[in-house]
Amino acid sequence: MDKSVVIEDYNEDWEVIYKQEERVIKELLDGKAIAMEHIGSTSIKGLGAKPIIDFMVGVEDLIEVEEWNSNILFRNYLRTHRDMLENYCQLKKELAEKYRYDRAAYTNAKHPFIVVVIAKAKDEQRIRTHLKYVIILLQDIRTKRYNKIIKMVKMQGY
Repeated sequence: MDKSVVIEDYNEDWEVIYKQEERVIKELLDGKAIAMEHIGSTSIKGLGAKPIIDFMVGVEDLIEVEEWNSNILFRNYLRTHRDMLENYCQLKKELAEKYRYDRAAYTNAKHPFIVVVIAKAKDEQRIRTHLKYVIILLQDIRTKRYNKIIKMVKMQGY
């Protein structure tokens, strides 16, 4: 029988614990990691979680990079969308009760929610990227208009 699944209230010590572990792991990896990030529920202020510090180490393999990006998108989306954070916290508590002695079932039951959040985060990221290009285009148009006006003013002899 698995250990029981228990969701604790957010604990500020989780960030400190992560930082301690990060130093040890970076030393063990001897510079082979691209980057290291605190992921999972313990990385999100205000989210209840199992008291397990999850982290991901960036590597050069493309499959691992996609998983890395998804985890970072998920974490960042919950950090900036309080309503989804609260929904996820509630789901975790309900699933912890339902699958108290089955960690694999608990994790699998969270998967559909996580997939939806990652899709929303990717959509939001695409929108931000498109907006950035629109802003650059508008700035370019404004600059061209400004230059045209300056040219016309100079031609008028002002």
